[in-house]
Amino acid sequence: MNLIKKIFGQENGLTSKQFYFPYFFNEHDFRKLISPFNLTTEVKFNEKTKMASELVLINNNETKLTIKFGQRLMIENENLTIWSTDKDTLTIKTFDLEFNSESKIIEIEIPILELGVNQIENNLSLTNFITYIRSEKVKYDLDYYETYAIIVITDNVVEMIPFDWFNEKGGDYGYVWPALAQIDTNGNLIGSGMRMENFKTELRKKAYNNVYSA
Repeated sequence: MNLIKKIFGQENGLTSKQFYFPYFFNEHDFRKLISPFNLTTEVKFNEKTKMASELVLINNNETKLTIKFGQRLMIENENLTIWSTDKDTLTIKTFDLEFNSESKIIEIEIPILELGVNQIENNLSLTNFITYIRSEKVKYDLDYYETYAIIVITDNVVEMIPFDWFNEKGGDYGYVWPALAQIDTNGNLIGSGMRMENFKTELRKKAYNNVYSA
């Protein structure tokens, strides 16, 4: 296997492509990724709002999985990873795309995470998994700054990095927010979000006492 593909999930030097259903979701692109597993999709809509509300994975006319509104998705190593955050918990699930085994799940309590490196129990075999959360541990002198952190998970290591590039612009809570993230071979964060342009910035700009070095 190509070394870059082995480490980053694909040969373009980026970690695996992410989706956020339904806001950042291209059904054609997602179907291409799941088609080797004889899977296809159906998007269901809320009758009142007319918005996409569920994404259904189908194999030979049989529903295999229903994905709810507001879930993030990623295909990697023949697995589907789905995750979501509420105020206090980051929940990550993985599914074998052959659906021959039980799904796996970890729930990370956000309030106990410290800036820098944290150790967790992790049975999902994640490598360079990256996403965003809000954390009260991210603090600034100015109240109007946002409080997003970047989460990077590899094996049992969870690194929490303040997302200074975004936070220091001052946020519009619930209106402008980061959604998708990838890491390139130079360690840059490549991302996109709601009502903001696609961006590229350094992933780690500060040093912390417990920074992890691979």
